[in-house]
Amino acid sequence: MAAGPGLLERRVRWIERTPDHRPPGAVPLQRALGLLLLPEPQLAASTAAIRSQVAGIPLAAEISDVIAAIQLSRFNGRTIPEIGAMAGIAIDDVTSSVAYREIYSLGQQEGRQEGRQVEAASMPLRQLHRRCGLLSTDQLGRILALPIAELEILAEALLDFKGAADLHAWLAHRQG
Repeated sequence: MAAGPGLLERRVRWIERTPDHRPPGAVPLQRALGLLLLPEPQLAASTAAIRSQVAGIPLAAEISDVIAAIQLSRFNGRTIPEIGAMAGIAIDDVTSSVAYREIYSLGQQEGRQEGRQVEAASMPLRQLHRRCGLLSTDQLGRILALPIAELEILAEALLDFKGAADLHAWLAHRQG
């Protein structure tokens, strides 16, 4: 099926993110997506313009979330106050965004999991130190990398260890 002239223009609506190609009546979401490509010095003014355009409409909060998410992902190595100042967004707007809450929640979950891991390893490590002497850096790293279920198996197995050779054999068996 051959496409006639103008078919593309009639069937496809172009979305341009760069300001110099964007139509003058671009919707706020389209303008917000343009923040991905905008030079840093222009971010604050552009963000303010978008936010004033959506002020009072039902989707204003969602557009603010999009703006915050774009800034958080684009400048993920910077602090929240830096991102807020650069993009002209209040810190509260950034920290109340869905993207920030999701990122923060993931960090808390990872922190809790890491805490459980360290807690689960602490007793077997003390017992291993007493039964086997000082552990090598490699042994310590391998033990700390064990999942909690394996740490529990190690805690039971070390009751039968006579010395460091038993730990070495147990770790070798677990590796392969």
